[in-house]
Amino acid sequence: MSELDDFENFLSALDLAKYRKKYVPIKTVELDLPRRVQSIPQIFKCYWERKSHWVSFEEFYEIYLKGQSLEIENFRKESFFSKKTFYTGLPARTYRTWASLLTQIQGGYLAQKIFGRGSVNMNAELDWRGIDFEITRAGSVTNVQVKKDTVRKEAYGPDFVTKGRNRVQVAVIRYNVPGKRYKQNGIDERKPFQDWKKEWQGKLDILPNGFVVFRKKIFDGI
Repeated sequence: MSELDDFENFLSALDLAKYRKKYVPIKTVELDLPRRVQSIPQIFKCYWERKSHWVSFEEFYEIYLKGQSLEIENFRKESFFSKKTFYTGLPARTYRTWASLLTQIQGGYLAQKIFGRGSVNMNAELDWRGIDFEITRAGSVTNVQVKKDTVRKEAYGPDFVTKGRNRVQVAVIRYNVPGKRYKQNGIDERKPFQDWKKEWQGKLDILPNGFVVFRKKIFDGI
């Protein structure tokens, strides 16, 4: 079984309904977080650098808190949050970052399966530059950016990211999360969901728990 298959099995086992119910309504820590406080480096360490034995969100959050407790607490004080408000909102903020990056990481595992082991580079430094991962083929590097869309757009296309004086071209891979899948009877699929499947056939798929994942055709334009 490939790393991609293993990772998708891990994604399939996540209780997304529980997480969404618990965290989506909470938006008390929405300000920009300095890099020293962000969970992004730890997410890549736990789910990209480590190739198996991935942890649940609860386990990840404890790893994140333990590893950056001093920086996190100093930031809370600097931002004048009460402990209750901050440590209620931080898990929800971290969850949104975590779920988004797991989608990106699944795309990285898929790209690696398509283009070969060692062809994909992904880390926090690239992410902060607006590059979600790099694909290297025959000495040529393609910068890839993953974007979630709420409206219908092309599945891929060129774009640019600018950091400082550098303007870097990126290939944009877009994805869209469908709405409710079934009608009230719990059996028949709703028309908008059927339209979503038709539009993204071969490019996106949805796991039984609702996690959207990339499929091979998403890279046809790269």
